[in-house]
Amino acid sequence: MVIISSLLPNPEGKNPFGEWIKIKNTGHQSVDITGYKIRDLSGKQFILRGIIKPGEEKKFFYRQTKIILNNQNEIVFLYNKNGDLIDKLSYYKSYPNKIIYREDNNFKENILNKNLIGRLNSHSISTIILPFFLIIISLTFLFFYLIKYIIEKNEEDNQNKIA
Repeated sequence: MVIISSLLPNPEGKNPFGEWIKIKNTGHQSVDITGYKIRDLSGKQFILRGIIKPGEEKKFFYRQTKIILNNQNEIVFLYNKNGDLIDKLSYYKSYPNKIIYREDNNFKENILNKNLIGRLNSHSISTIILPFFLIIISLTFLFFYLIKYIIEKNEEDNQNKIA
C-alpha cells in the first residue's frame, strides 16, 4: 500500500522551493506508481512515475511537482492509476520548518531540529483533554463529598451539644 508519509508545507524562507511531499510503500511488494497522482486542495496535481520498493520512501520537491502547499487548511490527496483516492493527509496549520508526518495512521508533527512544539492532531488533543475532564469530574465529586461530610459533621456536633 502506498501512502503519503509526510510533508513539509512551510520551509524556512519565503519561497516554496523547500516544500516537499513524501510517499511510502508500506506493503511487502514493489508497486509501480506510474500514473499515480498527488493532488492538493486547489486541484494542482503531479503524475508519478516509477517503482517504489517495500518500505521505500520517495520525496517530491516543489521544483518537481509545482504544487504549492498552503501553510494552513490544506489536504494532499494520493490517487492510484485508476483514479481511486487511496490516501490523503490534511492539516490545519503549519509552522516554519516543521514536518507533518504520519506514524501508525496518525498524523504527527515534528520540527526538523527535533524540538517538539506541540502536536496538532486529534490523538494529542484527546490525550490532553480527556484526562483533564476526568480530573475535573473527580475533583467535583470530591468537593461535593467533602461538603456533604462537613454538613453531616456539623449536624452531628449540633446534636451532641443539645444532648
